[in-house]
Amino acid sequence: MKWTYAIQQKTKVALLLTIILVLVLVKSIVDRRHVAQLGDSFSAVYEDRLLAESYIYKLNNEFSQKKFLIDNFKKEDNKDALNYKLQLHNTLLSGLIADYEKTKLTPAEDIRFKAFKKNFAQNIVQESKYIQQLQSDSSNTVSKEALDKSIYMVMDDLRQLSNIQITEGKRMTDDSKKIVAGANVLSYFEAGLLFAISILIIGLILASKSMRPKQPQQHELN
Repeated sequence: MKWTYAIQQKTKVALLLTIILVLVLVKSIVDRRHVAQLGDSFSAVYEDRLLAESYIYKLNNEFSQKKFLIDNFKKEDNKDALNYKLQLHNTLLSGLIADYEKTKLTPAEDIRFKAFKKNFAQNIVQESKYIQQLQSDSSNTVSKEALDKSIYMVMDDLRQLSNIQITEGKRMTDDSKKIVAGANVLSYFEAGLLFAISILIIGLILASKSMRPKQPQQHELN
């Protein structure tokens, strides 16, 4: 019943080929998912971390310029001019804060950002008190100290927000590395399985050939 053996061999080969086809399809689906995950990760790093860090840098720069104006102000300088410049910086700060708020905030970042906005509002109040005392030519030592304290508080908030960007950026980088590592492992597994199946197919084909009847040899008559 050699024909039954040949059918069995063909069935095994067909089954192995089916396994290869399914494996390739599954690998293709998983690869697409990995690519999508990497795309989302890179997008998040840019939109929610790099942009946020750029906003933090600009915010910090605006507060530094405000502090420079206040620290270098002299009694004989124009008080209205100082107030005008501070208002310009506050307008820019409000715009940057609105832009920052549009980024995706982590829970820890959201808490710190709310504290920052609260301290910024307090800074505006202290600034207003300081300007009023300047315009009234009264002693402004206490008001200046309170204003300096409010500036230090918002700048500390910005420093902590910046640290969050670094931490989150590192976490996203680690996640991306895990995705790539997983894809590599799957590729090695696929290559090894394909190699093993190829060896089995070759073995089945050779075994099938060995079962074929030998052609009778014709002997020459002497």
